[in-house]
Amino acid sequence: MRSALDVLALALRTAQAGLAQRARAFGAADDPLRLALPPLPAGPARTPSADALAAYAALYLHAELEEAHVLPAVEALAEQRYRLALQDRNTTGKLERFAMTARDHPARSERAVIFGRLFGIVDGGGADARADFMQRLLRLATAAVRADLERGRLGGRPGLASQASWQAAAQDLLALVAAQPAAWLVQSARRIHARSLQAFDILGDAGLLRWLLSRSPWESLTKLLPEEGAPQRDAAARRGAAGQALLRALAATATAMPDAQTVQAAVRWLVASGLPVPQSQMLPPPASAIGVPETAFEEMA
Repeated sequence: MRSALDVLALALRTAQAGLAQRARAFGAADDPLRLALPPLPAGPARTPSADALAAYAALYLHAELEEAHVLPAVEALAEQRYRLALQDRNTTGKLERFAMTARDHPARSERAVIFGRLFGIVDGGGADARADFMQRLLRLATAAVRADLERGRLGGRPGLASQASWQAAAQDLLALVAAQPAAWLVQSARRIHARSLQAFDILGDAGLLRWLLSRSPWESLTKLLPEEGAPQRDAAARRGAAGQALLRALAATATAMPDAQTVQAAVRWLVASGLPVPQSQMLPPPASAIGVPETAFEEMA
């Protein structure tokens, strides 16, 4: 079984792979002045493109990482950079560049609006907040697990009822994605993802690790934030990684049965959300606190 330390790194690499496929096609040409203009009204529901679905899934991952305070913590650290007793010039240089390039990326308030509109989290009280997303994702995760259980009872044959539930839940979420402008989704995901990679690069910087006496980027985050919120941050990161995998699976499984990886992603999302999983013997064994490997993610540059 994959160690907990690899979970978030794998999720970020998955997001990077999906967003890099059409980097030029959905680049700054959609918003050359970076004005963050509101998207045009969506047309009738249709099947979303693979690019839009990958971006939507990546945005869900980053919405949960926002709940874990990854970017807010590094933004606060950068604001305090002149008052920190850092000895490593490379570390101070990274913080300076992070602060100076803030205008090129969505600010915390803009991210909150995006995440609230799409998922109803972070800015759940906004006028455009999507209040029913989590309930829809819950239906998808539960349907995936139940479909797999029924398939097992029937000797590998899909059950008609569970298959219908799975496909209905999948189509329901696909309609949500299709209702959003694809170019806006991809542009938003790429900008937020790039900023998150910068944040993790700082959290995993050797000078900052020495200063905080931490061993990984996630441990650095833990030491920068109140200790009492650690379980909630851990759950949010796990939920984001599993939810991204579930949403990406919609492209291949909306008209078929969920595969083993999708079922396991569903189980992980339910567990991280503190929700019941059909048949408790499917629960994965306990793992240590989530984190990322000691890497600056150079391979994703």
